[in-house]
Amino acid sequence: MTYTMPADLTAEILWYCTPVEVKAGELILRRDDTTTDLYIITRGEFKVFDDSRGEDFLLGILGRGCVFGEMAFLDGLPRSAAVRSVSDGSLLRLGEREFDRMVLKAPEASVRFLRALSEIVCRRLRVMNDALAGAALSGGPAGPEQEQELLNTIRAMHRSVRVELKKGD
Repeated sequence: MTYTMPADLTAEILWYCTPVEVKAGELILRRDDTTTDLYIITRGEFKVFDDSRGEDFLLGILGRGCVFGEMAFLDGLPRSAAVRSVSDGSLLRLGEREFDRMVLKAPEASVRFLRALSEIVCRRLRVMNDALAGAALSGGPAGPEQEQELLNTIRAMHRSVRVELKKGD
């Protein structure tokens, strides 16, 4: 299972996106930022992490075809994670204005885009639900040991996602 935007759809919406070139180590998004742009990776690897507890907690490594920034794009709330480039890379950035233009000029592509984006979000949510259900079956996170077990489960889940992403390249 991969969490990528279909290549044919990416090519179709390319005209509404702004290409962005990034260098290795560049911070793309900060947690709690109020920007709402969405990004599609066309080249490179990107680390999604949470640094709210004083250290980087790795949430995932994303590659070609993957999307990030989708939550703020959809709900307008502050960013829930940070993203940094692991390698030099290329992105397609889609902002609210560009999306509004796409809706007017290419409504069918806009609907396909929203459906694909919804599918990506739902798949990620299902994986998280499965991880949380597994923790609940074992008594739930009641203390530091259980919290660590849940964090380890989430890390294992993200390693599995990374393997799946590599298969898709």
